[in-house]
Amino acid sequence: MNIEDLPVAVGGRIDWKQYFSESAKIGDQFVVPKSMRSGIQRQAGEFGFSAKSTAAKTGYIYITVEPKETVATRILASLGTLDEKKLIQIHRGCVQARILAPL
Repeated sequence: MNIEDLPVAVGGRIDWKQYFSESAKIGDQFVVPKSMRSGIQRQAGEFGFSAKSTAAKTGYIYITVEPKETVATRILASLGTLDEKKLIQIHRGCVQARILAPL
């Protein structure tokens, strides 16, 4: 995506709020000056996205729009790495502690 395609606010600045609320899609990528990183990441987070940055040419970064990672998604991802025996043990402990219902 070209930076020129992003919505512009009065005064010529990129309107990140409008972009993230109306047209952002997972996988969008663009190159911006490094000075924009924190503002982009803040606006992305407010609208349920994550803006991952990686180095580009000097003074610039690549931004990639990704789904916002939550504690729940990290927990589910880590549970997905466990074998069935461990998952059953965790479930039994949760049932005993009345956190989950029995299967």
